[in-house]
Amino acid sequence: MAQRYSNATSSHRNHPGDQLNLTVQLENKSDGKGSLTPKTFYVTLPQGLSMTADDLKQITLGFSGLPVVLSGSYNATTRQVKMVVPAGSSSGIVLNGPANRDMVKFPVTIATDAPVGNAVIKTSFSGDNQDATGDHQTVTAAAPDLTIPITKAFDAKLTLGVKNTKDTGDYASSATYVPGDTLQYHMQYQLNEANMYNLTSPVTFSSRNAGLDFSNSAPSVTVNGDRSAASATVDPNTGKITVTKASGNFSPGDLLDLTYNAKAKADPVAGEPGAKHESTIKIPYNTVGINVTMNGQTLSNTSASTSLQRKDLDYFVRVPEVIDFGHNPRVFDSPFYNTTNGRLKFSHYSASSSKQYYLQVKYNQDLRTSAYAYLRPDSGNALIEYRTDSSGTYQSIDGTASNLTTSGLTTQGISDLTSYVSDKHFRLNSNDKPLGNYSGTMTWTYSNSL
Repeated sequence: MAQRYSNATSSHRNHPGDQLNLTVQLENKSDGKGSLTPKTFYVTLPQGLSMTADDLKQITLGFSGLPVVLSGSYNATTRQVKMVVPAGSSSGIVLNGPANRDMVKFPVTIATDAPVGNAVIKTSFSGDNQDATGDHQTVTAAAPDLTIPITKAFDAKLTLGVKNTKDTGDYASSATYVPGDTLQYHMQYQLNEANMYNLTSPVTFSSRNAGLDFSNSAPSVTVNGDRSAASATVDPNTGKITVTKASGNFSPGDLLDLTYNAKAKADPVAGEPGAKHESTIKIPYNTVGINVTMNGQTLSNTSASTSLQRKDLDYFVRVPEVIDFGHNPRVFDSPFYNTTNGRLKFSHYSASSSKQYYLQVKYNQDLRTSAYAYLRPDSGNALIEYRTDSSGTYQSIDGTASNLTTSGLTTQGISDLTSYVSDKHFRLNSNDKPLGNYSGTMTWTYSNSL
């Protein structure tokens, strides 16, 4: 007798939940002057292997021709399966010549809670032997033990998270950014033996991305928590990730834990050295994936992605250096009107194209000389006033912010708003002080509402 098995799920390892196909072979070793008729087979299953009621209906015996279905029963106490050949079965199962063979075939399932290690199956049989004189004897035999190694199953997984390095939160499926921010990605990949091509070193992950710069990716990798077990590189142009084992190949269940950086691409604003970076790319992303082909056939296509949302960002690019009311030898010529030196430029980005913003200006009431002589406003007037256009009414900005426009602005990117603060938009009302070099401070603010 001999016994063997095959795994219907995997050709490499046996895992809980797998189905095994067992074969018990019975061979006639006689001189050919008698015959052997199998009657009963006994299979003792170890802990972790079982046969369901349906499995017991699939026990067959035969070598050529139509197989005979055996009657199977299972004793849960002894863990023994008894397989009985029905009376009156086909003569095709009788072994009446040297090297004649019968084969018993039946399915066995590895339980989900099967212990890891070697499972040993013991098999024996009893039958009727008829010798050359016609006498009958009951014969028995046992097969060598069949050892089935059972290993833990590992689910292959690929996960990806991202966070902005300015934030203190955990990795997530999405993050917010402004152009120029550094984003940190966290990838985990666990190998299983079904993906045999990934068990060799190195493992390569494709990367699809837009709007990201990987030139300073600073990758760091551990294998099962060991930082010395492997190294990682990230292609600065494509973002492709390669993880190389320090020695040997990977094993089923190895967990690769990788972090790497990418910067949200941003182009400096031409001619605006004081401006922050801008970018026309509004939706950068990074996707990593395992996509392996062998002999032209795709073996795996697994990927993980994150998303990025650009933050609303408003800021002053430039403000005028001086609002100049001139050199006036006759203070009684008040009011005095301004000229403006420098530009007023503002940068606006919002995910909503209709989002409005407003700019304001106010005077801080500290127009004075270096000797702390203060200018005082004319009676009944504010010291400094502002108007939004050349024909508008002047309004006080003494300590009170005044909107440069009556309606909100929506233009995305950098806008030159110097026309709102150019010549004669400001008026100085004062004629009660001697001449001197007076200076003060304007405060520029912005808001999203009136």
